[in-house]
Amino acid sequence: MPDPLEQPLPPPDGGESGMDSVPGEAKKNPEGRNLRPFREWGLDAGIALFSFLAIVFGAIIWFQPPLFRSSSPRVTYSFLGKAQQDAILYRPVAMPTRYYIKLPYELQKTYRWFSVDLRREVCAIFPGPSRKFFGLPAIRRSDPLGLDLEFRHLDDSEWRVGFFEDSIVFSNAILSVRLENKTSPAP
Repeated sequence: MPDPLEQPLPPPDGGESGMDSVPGEAKKNPEGRNLRPFREWGLDAGIALFSFLAIVFGAIIWFQPPLFRSSSPRVTYSFLGKAQQDAILYRPVAMPTRYYIKLPYELQKTYRWFSVDLRREVCAIFPGPSRKFFGLPAIRRSDPLGLDLEFRHLDDSEWRVGFFEDSIVFSNAILSVRLENKTSPAP
């Protein structure tokens, strides 16, 4: 008795010969064009286009990262002895060791923006972001950090910069800015 798996299947159109449709043959539309290669090519082209756009978008963000507001670490400052907590902290995308601090109004003509780089342990007066990325302030990775505060004499006072385990403090005779982790105890 022959094995049932070895017997030929009848053709789907009810004909007697199984030679009319060859397995694996591409289906054709009524005009006689082959559709299967276009569908496979279209899917591959869509994946390639999506990958290309993701790479381009990633490169743009890498070279010109936008600044997003952040609530960590907490920023406080005091100007002429009056403590304030209305400073805004920004963090650039793809730059985890850098912070930008914006004071709500300009103090002493130059004190509006500050930048902090944890990797290099640098605090600087920053002129402010001059670029936009979809409406968000943005910087260029190659832009300078700003005017380094350490060993600078501005407003007839020297800046003191301290990078501690739970906070970063930079101050002169009239302004003091502090970034501290939320887990640190309040003074």
